[in-house]
Amino acid sequence: MKKLNISLPEHVLTALNTLESNGFECYCVGGAIRDIILGKKPFDFDITTNATPDDITRIFDHTVPTGLKHGTVTVVIDKNNIEITTYRSEDDYSDHRSPDSVRFLNSVEGDVMRRDFTMNAVLYNPKKGIYDPVNGLGDINDRLIRAVGEPSKRFTEDALRIMRAFRFCAQLDFSLEKKTLEAALKLSETVKILSRERIFSELQKTITAKFPQNADPLFECGTFEFLRLNLKTSLSAVACLPCDFSLRFSYLCYLNSLDCKAVLKALKSDNETVSECEKLLGLFNSDAPKTKYELKILLNQFGIESVQKVLNSSFEFFANTKELKALLNDIITADEPYKISHLSIGGNELKALGFEGEQIGAVLAKLLDKVMQAPELNNSETLKKLAVTIE
Repeated sequence: MKKLNISLPEHVLTALNTLESNGFECYCVGGAIRDIILGKKPFDFDITTNATPDDITRIFDHTVPTGLKHGTVTVVIDKNNIEITTYRSEDDYSDHRSPDSVRFLNSVEGDVMRRDFTMNAVLYNPKKGIYDPVNGLGDINDRLIRAVGEPSKRFTEDALRIMRAFRFCAQLDFSLEKKTLEAALKLSETVKILSRERIFSELQKTITAKFPQNADPLFECGTFEFLRLNLKTSLSAVACLPCDFSLRFSYLCYLNSLDCKAVLKALKSDNETVSECEKLLGLFNSDAPKTKYELKILLNQFGIESVQKVLNSSFEFFANTKELKALLNDIITADEPYKISHLSIGGNELKALGFEGEQIGAVLAKLLDKVMQAPELNNSETLKKLAVTIE
């Protein structure tokens, strides 16, 4: 492995120094250290220590009691949040998600053994250097995700770790160590006990990762059948698309003939994502437009954002994508109408002409159709004359 150069931000160093100057032991641990080792930019920093939550609250000026039950206090330094957690061991996971109880420890060794994967159990202190009791560095070097201790125990404790394992594979292009993979697949049905929101969050990260196909085994073994998310195609099919969840997910639904609305509703997705995916799926199921008029019909049905998202994707879903991009540019440049709101008249003008109720919407739709074919008709006087001729 190349020589490690671990540089921590000033606010993290301040937190470590504050703990040590008050007589406590502490290390930076978790994903941030893993990412630094991999040469990636870390985001959230976690510290583990033998200081108790009361100690942490006492010695830092700005703290937030984010997880006192599990020994976690968020410390704010120069507007940066750092989670500081007391060394602990955990007893029983009756809900397969969080420990029923925790015991605070004075020794870091016991704390390491309750962590999920070896790559996330590498600890670092600027004065002491790397502490790596479970060979996390070796597994990072071998690009392996290995459970700390007995894999079945780790996954039985927390079913979310199964999804996290495959998500890490997809993000980092790692492989699951043999016993860890076997345990994850054997226990994969326990994922259904997780909240839909947690499942959705992990799926979003997995599907939008750089190597989504690394998570194929989790779909192949039927883990998500209870969500009607059955994939017959490899996730590699979306790897060529931009890392946009709605675009990738709707394309997966298109390839696998899935009802994206039903799946997303089962996942407790937000309405905005559901709507966007429905529009994109509609586009994927549409015939390729051949004329500017046909393209305007798609713009009207599915919105310019969805059309641009598909046309600007490098995988060129439509055979005539280049021509369509040129046509779309013409429409935008010339400000040509494709929505009722683009018309130079509206409901009030039609009311003044004697139209009422449902007639108004029907007439506006017919006027729009004429204007999409001949944009020069889009002026108030011309549309009023046309309106009275429409049956």
